[in-house]
Amino acid sequence: MKKIKNIWSLFFILFSFISIVFLYIAYLRYNAILETNKTLTSSYNKILYNSLDTTLSQNEVLLDTLAQELLSFELLKNKENSRELLQKALENSKYVIGFGLTDTKGNLLVTSANIDIKKTPNILTNDAVRTTFEKALKSDRMVVGRTYFFPPLNSWVIPVRKAVRDHEGNVLGVMIAGLVNNKQNNIFNGISLDDERTILLVHDLDKNNQYYRMYFSNKHDSDYKKMYENPLKKTTYAVLMENLQKEFHISSIDEIKDGKIYYTSTKLPNHKSIFLSISYNQKYKIWVVVSQKQAFVNTVVFDNLLSIFTIYFFIIISFVLFFRTIARKEKEKEAELIYKVNHDTLTGHYNRDYIGNDTAVIEGLKDKEFEVIFLDIDNFKNINDRFGHHVGDKVLVGLSRKLNKFFNSDDIIIRHGGDEFIVLSFSKIDHNELIELISTPCTVDELEFRLGVSIGISKYPYDSVNLDELFSMADIAMHEAKKVRNSYKYFNQEMYQKSMENSDIEHQLRHALDNDEFYMMYQPQISSDMQIYGVEALIRWENKKLGFVPPDKFISVAEDNGMILKIGEWVINRSLRDIKEIWEETGHKFHISLNISVIQFMEAGFLEVLLDAISEIGIDKTYVTLEITESLAIEEFNYVIPLLNKVRENGIEISLDDFGTGYSSLSILNKLPISEIKIDKQFVDGVLKNTENSLIKTIFSIGKNFSFKIVCEGTETAAQVEVLKEHGCDIFQGYHFSKPLKKDQLIRYIKDFYDRR
Repeated sequence: MKKIKNIWSLFFILFSFISIVFLYIAYLRYNAILETNKTLTSSYNKILYNSLDTTLSQNEVLLDTLAQELLSFELLKNKENSRELLQKALENSKYVIGFGLTDTKGNLLVTSANIDIKKTPNILTNDAVRTTFEKALKSDRMVVGRTYFFPPLNSWVIPVRKAVRDHEGNVLGVMIAGLVNNKQNNIFNGISLDDERTILLVHDLDKNNQYYRMYFSNKHDSDYKKMYENPLKKTTYAVLMENLQKEFHISSIDEIKDGKIYYTSTKLPNHKSIFLSISYNQKYKIWVVVSQKQAFVNTVVFDNLLSIFTIYFFIIISFVLFFRTIARKEKEKEAELIYKVNHDTLTGHYNRDYIGNDTAVIEGLKDKEFEVIFLDIDNFKNINDRFGHHVGDKVLVGLSRKLNKFFNSDDIIIRHGGDEFIVLSFSKIDHNELIELISTPCTVDELEFRLGVSIGISKYPYDSVNLDELFSMADIAMHEAKKVRNSYKYFNQEMYQKSMENSDIEHQLRHALDNDEFYMMYQPQISSDMQIYGVEALIRWENKKLGFVPPDKFISVAEDNGMILKIGEWVINRSLRDIKEIWEETGHKFHISLNISVIQFMEAGFLEVLLDAISEIGIDKTYVTLEITESLAIEEFNYVIPLLNKVRENGIEISLDDFGTGYSSLSILNKLPISEIKIDKQFVDGVLKNTENSLIKTIFSIGKNFSFKIVCEGTETAAQVEVLKEHGCDIFQGYHFSKPLKKDQLIRYIKDFYDRR
């Protein structure tokens, strides 16, 4: 980093040196161009001044000549001859568009043939003409008038007028001519100026102390009416005159009316800077101005220095590009690192570190209400274990697309890890719609997956104003939702208390196996012919700190933290060993039902572990039954069926536990390779009520139609047993026959049972 900093320092030294040299060269060249521009512009002014003076002088002589001919030969008495004379003069005059002769009152006496005298009003009716006409009556020289539009010729003209006098000096009339003044034809047609220089002829001050344009060569301005009928803005010529006075140290503008050419630069009121040369024609009272925009001169400077600019910029840009490339690479690495730090590489969503790393995000959330939505995909681990992580990753990518589609662009989606996502949602959403969207089939590598999702929700600022606490609360609510699966729960304080309790359970659970705190109990199952059919293995936990902890409290915790795999394997081994010993002790064989957790059953290699344990202990597989929940069989249908088939192929029976509490359909039941169903205690409790009888009958009818053995849990009275027998119950389990027993107690129970017979 220090090396790069030193290189940049060297770059700035070189840059400064080259810039200073270049600026000095540019300064010298700029002054040379200014001097050249001054010389050229002044030369143009001189040419224009001479051309204007010559043209006007020639027209003055022409007017004198025509006037004398008209008077000398009394042509005025013959209108046709007069018109013919003027017409011939018109044809031989390059810039004149029309001739005429008026009396002293402005009435036209005769005109060239191209002017209809009858349609031409008295010229004094035009205010632009009257002042200079009156001057012409009083002057011995030709007077140049203000440019105006002459309707009979449909053209803008520069009027020139010369009083016609007799030998005694009396004014007999005024000889007039119109000099053509348009873009195509004007008095400066023979003079070629570059496009960037503008010619301006300006009348000297009139009686109203105003300057009027007489001629303007600006090709971009075609509004003649605005150009010639409106005087120059006083601010414009005031700025110009003030500048001339300062630069040439004059007290009055009259001091430069000497025919000399003056060159200066000025900034106009419209903020445009120009260079101009100015001279004054004393004879005809006209200012000759040649102007040029300073921007053009600057362009010339740039054009002249283009090669130097090219070398200069090539060197500088090369250095800049070189160092910028280095800087960009570093920035890209930094940006990539920041992105990786804050984003999940698989889905492109933010990761769990994003909120903590970006304090601006946290600050931006303070004034908003939002929900923290914690999503956990149900049993997603099974997809990875069964189909591989590459398939699981594709499923997650598909899920992230669904989330992007469902949530607004303002919502913040975070992949919290694995199959967990957190969303900060700022708009009201339908959580059931979200669950339905996630549950829609997802096809990956020709495999169809239906995902279930458990959602926990906390609300800012109602639950907490601390983001970490909100995450924790949403997590707690999600674990509550997971008990139902494919559902959502809002956080409440009762959940928090339960979470604290689960936290204590989890802490103590980590050492329970090592401390030999688990033990097994077995509840007998009695067949309808009153024989011992088997037992259900039930795990129990006694902890020094927590005391006795029921399975419904610690099993879910073990599933969440992953300890269920070790605990489940311990249950299998301990139960099978106990049963083998009980068989040997009592001389009676019976079935053993093992409760299998969802996570345990879906774990890769589960069946191999089970078969190895059975083989090692020496248990007949046909006496082993695995109990799975109805919800597992339905939710994970596509994954469970192949596994269940393998279990059945190995001679192990399968029991569907808690039947009736889930949502299995008859078509799905027909596909499940199960051998028995266990009717939940809640149905057995109501068997003696007439209102419940029809439901029990339906459940039994379903079981019999599929040739399932029917086990009734929670049979506690003889009356229940009799009614259940009538419905066709095959196996009974409950306190009417025996409570769950430890190994030694079960041995005594079996011996006593057969001794009584």
